[in-house]
Amino acid sequence: MIYFIIVFISFLLEGLITNIFSLNSLFFQNCFTLVSLLVLYPYFYHKTKTFYITAFIAGMFLDITYMNTVFLHGLIFLALAFLIQYLYVYISSHALNLVFLISIVIIAFRTLTYFILIVIGVRSFSFLTYARSITSSLLINIIYGLILYWIMEFLKKKLNLTKID
Repeated sequence: MIYFIIVFISFLLEGLITNIFSLNSLFFQNCFTLVSLLVLYPYFYHKTKTFYITAFIAGMFLDITYMNTVFLHGLIFLALAFLIQYLYVYISSHALNLVFLISIVIIAFRTLTYFILIVIGVRSFSFLTYARSITSSLLINIIYGLILYWIMEFLKKKLNLTKID
């Protein structure tokens, strides 16, 4: 239950941050919901079906609430949930590795989003816009991921949660 609350709080923070900072801000393009799924995956280790459902539903809520698309982020989050599971097979769950994982997932998220939007003809983007969206979202998401990682480490001890390492 605590996992769903954290994903929901991340979802709300994502909207709050975009209200405080401009979408064209150089350092504050966030993907907090996606980062929360990445940080929480080790706690979903033996419940992968629940993890996939959570990722899809989180993406759908993102579509319904903040975006003007239907199923786009739901499917992208589901694809990235598979990527997260694959990455955690080879990389352990530590703070330094989390920075690397967040970078990979953010790049994959931006690449999939831009590729799909270009292919279906919704918008056309320049490579500079694509690169800027990656660089502008890395800093805030890494900071949020590390804060969330330390909160989960604290909760793991307090609530006796199981996690893969």
